[in-house]
Amino acid sequence: MLDRLLADFGACLTAGAVATDEFDRRVSLLSSQPLDAVGLRLAFDCLRGDERALNELKDVLDGALATIGRDLLSDDDLRADLCQQTYVLLLYGGPRAERPYLLTYGGRAPLRVWLRTALVRQCVLLKRRRQKEQPLDLAMADLVADRQHGNPELELLKQRYAREFRLAFRQSLASLSARDRLVLRHHLIERLTAEQIGRRFRVHRVTVVRWMQRIRRMLLKETASNLTTLIRKDMSELETIFGLIESRLQVSFSKLESTISLTP
Repeated sequence: MLDRLLADFGACLTAGAVATDEFDRRVSLLSSQPLDAVGLRLAFDCLRGDERALNELKDVLDGALATIGRDLLSDDDLRADLCQQTYVLLLYGGPRAERPYLLTYGGRAPLRVWLRTALVRQCVLLKRRRQKEQPLDLAMADLVADRQHGNPELELLKQRYAREFRLAFRQSLASLSARDRLVLRHHLIERLTAEQIGRRFRVHRVTVVRWMQRIRRMLLKETASNLTTLIRKDMSELETIFGLIESRLQVSFSKLESTISLTP
């Protein structure tokens, strides 16, 4: 349905918005069944990149998420990630779907109901996947420990302050947006390249690198602040810890950045 509508109105889209009465008329011609014309119009405008419609879609998703009970999804951080991942799936597709999932909406059910079904389906898949994945805060701790390349100083500090390290990373990750955590998960856990992450979000790989540079700066700042509070040590030892963490993050993130030139 939306594929056909986008094709039918293709010539008009560059000139601006499509008139509501003309859109409704075209919908009625495509189906003899009563459809959610309002929901189809919102999905249509989202797929053509209308900013107002995209903001409304986020609000509708948030509302649908609020109806999902805590018995199904109790983790607030996971709820935020679920909403962001579903938003990306709807507009850009996913690992197994190159096309936007929103294109499958046919208007036979109200859009809010359809979106809630999509959220519940994604919730089940996300929980199943996370059970097999390493938590992001542990992935961060393992990254800076650098066991593979042998950094005994940082490994010793990590063992001594294991609880403080993980708590500091958890607090730092909580300060990131849901999208930034998702990008970081793609990099650290799924080991995706900048180009692969860019395809997930339909952005240029240079944009992904810039996102990662900003995420690294935020993580360093927040982790330093959190560790200062959690570890009551003299500044010289703290500065050693901060320097080692910064070095490991730089090495990891630079692998992503080195795959491309920063010139588009």
